[in-house]
Amino acid sequence: MKFLAFVNFYCRLIQKLMTVILTIMFVSTLIMISGRYIPFIPPFFWTIEVVRFGMIWMIFLGAAVALREREHFFVDIMPVKYGKNKNISGILYIVYAAVILIFSYIYIVYGVIYFKDWCLVQHSEILQINMGFIFFSVPLCGVNSFLFFVAELVEKKLGIERKEVQE
Repeated sequence: MKFLAFVNFYCRLIQKLMTVILTIMFVSTLIMISGRYIPFIPPFFWTIEVVRFGMIWMIFLGAAVALREREHFFVDIMPVKYGKNKNISGILYIVYAAVILIFSYIYIVYGVIYFKDWCLVQHSEILQINMGFIFFSVPLCGVNSFLFFVAELVEKKLGIERKEVQE
């Protein structure tokens, strides 16, 4: 199905973006630490903001990817313990779905309101980056979470079993 192929491609693209962000964070942290302890390297103040902003993006992108990989918002103890009982496992899945949809709604609606009202007029102190670019990750997380949850529902309806991530 083309929708599921698109969602899988999109999830891999987000994972590659997260790898780039993590690399940038690592290099920035290395520069920051080097500037503190090596005398001939000057301390750079922009590295703190780069790491902080990278962490914000990593958290919100990672939350959606973890949802796609079924490693987020899902407690393993309850399904394993009550998985044989169809009534309880069905109720647990409904609670799981409700939590995902509620958080997606909050991230999208309130993320857009905050983004529109506050972030577009603020700039970071050191790098002078528009904070809208930084906090756009919040409504994007809501959209990604909703998209990945819909893909999970489609897979469940079609009876497609996703392969577990290799550790």
